[in-house]
Amino acid sequence: MATLTTSQADAFGATVAPKVQRILLIALLFAALPVIAAILYRGTERELSDAVLQALRRSDVIYLLAEGVVCLIAFRSGVRLSSVWSGCPVYVRALLTIFLATFAVSSLFVSEMPLTSLGRSVQWLLHLVFAACVFQLFRGTSRTIADRFAVCLSAGMLVYVPILIVHVSTNWSEIVEWTYAMPGYANVRSLGHVLTAMAAIPIAMFLRSPGKDRRWQACLAAMIVILMSTLLWTGSRAAVYGLGCALVAGTLFGGVRLPASRLIPLAGLLLISFCIAYANLPDSDSFRLIRDGNSDFGSGRTTIWLSALSHIAERPIWGWGAGAAHWLIEVGGRRFTEPHNVILQFALSWGVIAACAAFALLASAWFAMMRALRHDATLYPYVLMTNCLLAMSLVDGVLFRPHTIALIFIGFAVCLARDHDRRGQPVR
Repeated sequence: MATLTTSQADAFGATVAPKVQRILLIALLFAALPVIAAILYRGTERELSDAVLQALRRSDVIYLLAEGVVCLIAFRSGVRLSSVWSGCPVYVRALLTIFLATFAVSSLFVSEMPLTSLGRSVQWLLHLVFAACVFQLFRGTSRTIADRFAVCLSAGMLVYVPILIVHVSTNWSEIVEWTYAMPGYANVRSLGHVLTAMAAIPIAMFLRSPGKDRRWQACLAAMIVILMSTLLWTGSRAAVYGLGCALVAGTLFGGVRLPASRLIPLAGLLLISFCIAYANLPDSDSFRLIRDGNSDFGSGRTTIWLSALSHIAERPIWGWGAGAAHWLIEVGGRRFTEPHNVILQFALSWGVIAACAAFALLASAWFAMMRALRHDATLYPYVLMTNCLLAMSLVDGVLFRPHTIALIFIGFAVCLARDHDRRGQPVR
């Protein structure tokens, strides 16, 4: 086995240590975002007197800024997009070229609100650059660093939960429309999406852990109970569906084994979480998994989907412009910012050409992520988190809001970076 000389070891340490510091700094940044958002946006959008705060809340600006900061950190550390591009397979570069050439056509020439549509289109460029930067930053890092990054992400929501409890307990009123009064989030469903992703991390770590370190097991159990009880309190049925799909996908496609010795304790923790949530349910039908007087389990989604399909049929090739659902879809006197389904969202916004290219890219990344999991079980927290969000994107706007898009791209980037390292591809 080759050994490093003293000078080589010093050079290696000088290279790795700054990279680790940058990754942990990014982890702390994303962990702090829910708390920052909760401090900035403490009431419903209708109660925010400042129009600027209303716009910031709707557009998830602080998450976009965080992505921009990550890109700046990466560029200053020597990351070059040209290296990422040249390292992509030919078919990925072809799909990216098709997508980039077509996805903004409708926003430029068709959209009823071109500035709004162009703004949302530019966001996708930022998301792609962000994913490339995270991918490069995680090249050559250890499993320990990846685990610490994931735990840090999840810990951010642990700090958020007490803020939520204080907010609800001190401000509760029947007059307030609490569906839209979650601190930091546009509505209770958006909060549920993030809670699901963050709960998936300790759940995955709990399932993969042999249980020898009792203190760490206790910490994971506490994280699961806190996050899952809060999640179940929000009444997000999409979250339950997403977590179930993600667990099944990991078993079928990722080679994850779920032994009874881990599943039974996990079931006990979920039962405790359920009891805590339902013992503290507010007197509002929005916070219940089973809602009184609502026989439609899809909560009206089928009507929204049919409306979106009718508009897609009118302009199938180029679509209507990014974010067009807001002025196209109206059901029961209420407008929707997205059609609650990522397939319809992409086709409605960009047209079928760009949508097909985008889905081909997502499918390629997903298969690569699952391949990485089959060779490295320590990636399970990222895979479970990403699969939860992807499953929910079929019934909610997970791939519409920047904060959940960023989490999906982090999951993909970390897994693909580790897979490239395993296959011995050079860090560029």
